[in-house]
Amino acid sequence: MQEAAHGDAEIAESVRRLVRDALGAEPAKIELLPAALGLRRFARVTLESGPVATLVARVDAPEDPAGRPPGIPPEPPLEPLRALLERCGLPVPVCYGADEAAGIQLLEDAGSVSLCAFAHGATPAERRAIYTEACELAPRI
Repeated sequence: MQEAAHGDAEIAESVRRLVRDALGAEPAKIELLPAALGLRRFARVTLESGPVATLVARVDAPEDPAGRPPGIPPEPPLEPLRALLERCGLPVPVCYGADEAAGIQLLEDAGSVSLCAFAHGATPAERRAIYTEACELAPRI
């Protein structure tokens, strides 16, 4: 299905190649983000020039049941779910390009602050507004 790169250098080179091919832009910096719970990796890409200043590369790893807790299914592919939610008018990251064979997608950079971190530092009014927005989106999803 896909042959995602394993090492950090291979991931960076695959992302660099896709950015060039999909956007005709040159990455000024590729910062691999710390691995989290799943097997996916993410990289923040800063562009020298192009349609956006930064984007996030989502890099799928080859399926490895040993890499997840017992009973946990594989992570679903982002597409077509992202596109379906977009067609329904829900806020999703813009997809700037993809290499399906390599398991890489170039997505809109939504920033590095999680909703949890934002809520902890927000004023009561800001928290109320963001939670209201989230609650309004939930039934639409």
